[in-house]
Amino acid sequence: MRSTSARGDRGTARQPGRASIPGPGPGRHSDPMGVIASLDERDVAVEAGDSATCSVRLHNTGHTVDTFTLDVLGDAAEWTTVEPETVNVFPGDDAVAVITFAPPRSSEVPCGKKAFALRVMAQEDTDGSVIEEGTVDVTGFSEVSAELVPRTVRGARRARTRLAVDNLGNGPVTVQLTGKDESGSVAFRFKPQQTVVDGGTTQLIPVRMKMKQRFLTGQPKTVPVEIGLTASDGTRLETAGVVVQPALLPRWLPKALTFGVAGVVVLAVLGPSIFDARPTSKAIAGGAPSASPGTGPTAPAPGTTPAPGASAPSPGASGGGAVPPPAQGGNPGAGQAPAGPGGSGGADNGQDPGGSADSGGTGGGSGGSGGAAKPPAGGGPEVTSENIVIQGSGSEMSSTASTRSRKVPAGQTITADEVILTNQAGNEGTLEIRRNSTVLLKRSLATLTHERYTFPGGATFRAGDSIVVAVRCEESSSGTCQPTALFPATVTTTT
Repeated sequence: MRSTSARGDRGTARQPGRASIPGPGPGRHSDPMGVIASLDERDVAVEAGDSATCSVRLHNTGHTVDTFTLDVLGDAAEWTTVEPETVNVFPGDDAVAVITFAPPRSSEVPCGKKAFALRVMAQEDTDGSVIEEGTVDVTGFSEVSAELVPRTVRGARRARTRLAVDNLGNGPVTVQLTGKDESGSVAFRFKPQQTVVDGGTTQLIPVRMKMKQRFLTGQPKTVPVEIGLTASDGTRLETAGVVVQPALLPRWLPKALTFGVAGVVVLAVLGPSIFDARPTSKAIAGGAPSASPGTGPTAPAPGTTPAPGASAPSPGASGGGAVPPPAQGGNPGAGQAPAGPGGSGGADNGQDPGGSADSGGTGGGSGGSGGAAKPPAGGGPEVTSENIVIQGSGSEMSSTASTRSRKVPAGQTITADEVILTNQAGNEGTLEIRRNSTVLLKRSLATLTHERYTFPGGATFRAGDSIVVAVRCEESSSGTCQPTALFPATVTTTT
């Protein structure tokens, strides 16, 4: 530490209002004036948040009472005081002032040595002012806090968060990070795992977590985690967080798959009826029913060929006569017996006077009749299947129902177990299915798009009946309602 003084020579003339000591002999002049300042401690140590003092001694080297003002310069000036700030010192006397250093416990005052200067200014002799220099060593303190940002993270395989480390002290601190969870299902990774955080700063350290156990479906799992921090000053902190681990597959995916499979099944079942308006008939197509034993024609004898339309002779018949098959609707035991040459014919109804159905005739003997038998008229009923389509047509301007129909021809019977109704245009009104004037089905068009209706017990239309589709149109974009009725029907034809 050095002391600097400034002194000036004075003339012999006396200044008014200043006390002085006369110099020796005539022609005297003023002696040099000034002050000497000395610190009792040149290097002062102080802890942040505490205070330390040192003394300064002032010696007036002049011959006049002088007033000295003291102040501190440098980085420590804000938290350093001098008592008293002003000192009056007689010539040749000493005075003592106390310097107090009180750095606050704040990160704004870094730790380490700081230079300061004590300035002593003389009021009477400004050239005699001095500056005394020294150092003050502020010891460091640490105050570390940590927080996860964010505290709750989400991830099926991996999760990321950050640890915010705040150093509220006035010096650097080294921190080391660790992680743990009670289940042991999380692997932690820090980048970096050890770092230095300067005083008065905040550092964000990335934290990466990898889930060791994963699952495809189910409810999300909550995994508590703890991030540990160990500081170089011995401070240890535990910061709690939460990892929410959802399933690998989204929660909506199983439901979507379920609905998708159900939709495929429904489409496979209802697809043909939706996209194809021609359903398969439920009727069983076939020819004439087979004859019951004893009533149909018998097989021809080996080596013989029966005449067209004639049946083979019965094994019990006598002579050359042949027994024809029964006529339509006749008695299975009755038949027409043609007379042979030289013999008399049988009865007209195929029975002899005695009522025997097997007798061929009388008077001809067993050797009579060599003529061919005449086949009976007609055969069995013919059953076929047919899709009957009737498209209704009703005008929006008409207040009554418009009808379209199909009449069953003679010799036919039409049977329908169900009807398929279609209203693709979305018209509004009423649709009726009738047998002549009898209403079998009445349906509103407003809620009809494509519908299959089953007639209880089936609907039978005999020869001369009409299958009627009646439409009363209430609203249509084209002005005409045209719903369609499709009857998968069985047609029985008799001759």
